[in-house]
Amino acid sequence: MRTRLAQALSPIYREMWEHTPGHPTKGKAIFSPQWGSKWSPNNGIMIVGKATNGWGHNIDDTFDGDAFSSKATDITWVQDTFYRPEENHHWYGNKSAFFRVQKKISLTANPNSNDNDWEQWLVFTDLYKIVPAEDGNPTTRMIDAQRDLCIESLRREIEIFAPRAIVFLTSFWETSFIQRIISESFVHQLITIGDGNTACRYGIWEDRKIICTSHPQGKREDEIVANIARILTTV
Repeated sequence: MRTRLAQALSPIYREMWEHTPGHPTKGKAIFSPQWGSKWSPNNGIMIVGKATNGWGHNIDDTFDGDAFSSKATDITWVQDTFYRPEENHHWYGNKSAFFRVQKKISLTANPNSNDNDWEQWLVFTDLYKIVPAEDGNPTTRMIDAQRDLCIESLRREIEIFAPRAIVFLTSFWETSFIQRIISESFVHQLITIGDGNTACRYGIWEDRKIICTSHPQGKREDEIVANIARILTTV
């Protein structure tokens, strides 16, 4: 999987890195899709976020290709830091609505998963890959510079991982991606389950479920998870 991913995405990532400006004061870093040891194609779920809030350390203006190393793509860190931060850091996963919901989705969708291995059943990726190295989401300028390449990257990721469902926790940031990867009309044909800011929209594309909902920060997380679970298990 890692070799195939690197072969498909390295040219895209290199071009993305070269053409996307860094944050004016926080530099830039690059995010790679991550997956667990219990992931399997045509059976697992892909969770998609907007962009990481900072990622790693400042990186020089060169791309050395290590974005697809075992360390860069290993999702184990999510569980390792879920209840306690890394040394000299304050962040941990259970503080994040995004990761709390991601965990609940995995536990709901994978009956063999548990509190100690839930992340191993998932693929986690983001719409936008180039982010500030220190903290914060990418600027508008960073987003505009990388959007087309990020769309192509996600297209390749879907082809390679072949998930049975894709869950976008992205508050409509996913619209242009879906329009380009699937079709312009697909977005307008999505069916809505639930109400308000916890509603989920879904459709079927190539025998996989596409689920779109809001980023869960500040929202009723259990309602979002219940709507997603309903789509995954009964629709």
